[in-house]
Amino acid sequence: MEAVSAFGRGDFGRSISFKGDDEITRLGSAFGRMAKALMEKRELERTYLCRTIEAQESERKRISRELHDEIGQALTAIKFNLDRMDRDLPPDFTLVRERLDETKSLSNQVLTAMRQLSMDLRPTMLDDVGLIPTLRWYIESFSKRLNIDSRFEAVGLEGKLPSQIETACYRIVQEALNNIVKHSGANRAEITLRQKDSVLFASITDNGKGFDLNRMLQPGSPEKGLGLVGMQERVSLLGGKMDIQSGSDFGTRIYVEIPIPNHA
Repeated sequence: MEAVSAFGRGDFGRSISFKGDDEITRLGSAFGRMAKALMEKRELERTYLCRTIEAQESERKRISRELHDEIGQALTAIKFNLDRMDRDLPPDFTLVRERLDETKSLSNQVLTAMRQLSMDLRPTMLDDVGLIPTLRWYIESFSKRLNIDSRFEAVGLEGKLPSQIETACYRIVQEALNNIVKHSGANRAEITLRQKDSVLFASITDNGKGFDLNRMLQPGSPEKGLGLVGMQERVSLLGGKMDIQSGSDFGTRIYVEIPIPNHA
């Protein structure tokens, strides 16, 4: 009966067997075949989801590098030429200088927006220097740009982690901070990463207004999931766990545990 109960909870790996009556035995065999089929389906779904996420990250990386290397360089060259024109203009070209200043200001805005878009897609430094420096930079930039007191602490982390873990952790923090901006109304956020033995622990907390988690995850909700489903999927694919707590009296707290495979 325990195996049947486990089956009902979604644990399809338990062997179900009955002794005695042939009809009951056949029922047990049918349950076994059903469990095997469900396990195969679940594994196919996990494989498909994993490949989809990898394809998304690969495309993000490609577009980000093109923005940074090609468009970014072109905009920088335009800005440089505008500065040279400004220096070479005679003093009495007042109207031209005013329009030139407007153009320089606009080019600076476009360059800043392009760099931010490139970083939001996938920062090149995540692949170059790893998770911790990238998060430190991203959170500092986030704090200054949006005037939110954001604090970051990393404990026990040395060197780079496996690429899938670093990408997942970066996306989880990024999505959590985006939710803070769009929905929570918080003015303070704390992000902590800690490695103990072969497990990575992460927590993201804020002092916002919180939300009803059950309502937010309902299919018909206009704000379905706030990206929480995607966060949970990433953690699950890595064999980890995620817990979310939210309330009007304490804000939102996201806790993540991800096992680290042989990373030495």
